[in-house]
Amino acid sequence: MGSVLVDAVTMWAESTLLSTSGFVAAVRPLPTDPAVETQIIDNAQRQLIAALDRSPARIGPRLLITAQVRQVMAGAVPAVLGSAAFQQAWKAALSTGHAELVAVLRHHNTLLTLTPNGLDLTVNIALAQMIDQAGPPHQLASGLPADLPVSVTLIQNQDLHYAAQAVRLSDELSEVLTPAIATLGFVGLLLARRRGRALIAGFAAAAIAAGAARLLIAWGQSYGSRPIIADVAARHLVAPLTTDLVTIAVACALASAGLIAARWVVARRGPR
Repeated sequence: MGSVLVDAVTMWAESTLLSTSGFVAAVRPLPTDPAVETQIIDNAQRQLIAALDRSPARIGPRLLITAQVRQVMAGAVPAVLGSAAFQQAWKAALSTGHAELVAVLRHHNTLLTLTPNGLDLTVNIALAQMIDQAGPPHQLASGLPADLPVSVTLIQNQDLHYAAQAVRLSDELSEVLTPAIATLGFVGLLLARRRGRALIAGFAAAAIAAGAARLLIAWGQSYGSRPIIADVAARHLVAPLTTDLVTIAVACALASAGLIAARWVVARRGPR
């Protein structure tokens, strides 16, 4: 039943991580999250107080300035983050940035491509214009191609290439995994000698696996120290997956319990 978990993770990746609408829906509430809002207020206060400290024109004692800055930021930052203008700009930035990133990861971007070395920028140079300006010999000009692709490595990081491979694997699994699981489950049920017990064991195993995966995610979220904004963003993104895992665990547990109860009722009645 591990394939059920793989299918759940794959569908979550396709609908949340790799879908612009799903990603925006998960991350858009981030600025108004209480923990993130507090972090933004603290950062704004520190930067403004530091700027006032560097200013040659002091407007009062530092303690008084700090109190005034905190009072102003505590009211101004939530108002800005909750305004319609900021929310619209935030949504547009998320949509554009995510769409471009996914296009690069799926090799749909003509300028930016991912290679085993990292992120490359490829520009096609029109040689016809260069030939007219430079005036090379006719024999040399006739043998040159119309365009010359020139690539420059912008970021040397193999993790980007691994991320692109993971996206490709997710795309491929999302197309075949669900039908394959249904087919294998149906065939296995037909081949089983005691189909009722096999079905109960399958549902129970799926419930245990989904519950264990949910507990593992909860442990991973509580372990270690991460920046507040990164932690909240991860929780927002993983929330749909955890909901699916809980749904799978509960549904499979109820199905297994229902089958056990049905077998018990049939056994109590006995042959007539």
